[in-house]
Amino acid sequence: MENSTAARRIAITLLRIAIRGGNDIRNMRELGACLGYAVAAELAALGSTHEWPLTTIVRALSTRFGATVIVPNLHHLDGIGATVRLIAPIITVEDDRVLERAQHRLVDTSAAKA
Repeated sequence: MENSTAARRIAITLLRIAIRGGNDIRNMRELGACLGYAVAAELAALGSTHEWPLTTIVRALSTRFGATVIVPNLHHLDGIGATVRLIAPIITVEDDRVLERAQHRLVDTSAAKA
């Protein structure tokens, strides 16, 4: 039987359109699933034609209480990573690390992939 706490772990995927890589979306979804998250179907996209980046992130998180943000790397947060960490953990695909909420410390997740 599946653990009900694990079943409720939700993640949103987020990327900045201007620096998007070819497999970024697939890689974020695969890592989220590997770590046991239910990854939201919609993508939170940041770009020059979109609203303020932090507003986009807060909107995406507001309907998913306790969600984690998955990004290809911290460049996609363009200087607002510390602010985002105050409201949600951040997982980066680039180095498989989790930036924990408001603690500003890194946690190695490589054991979760084994």
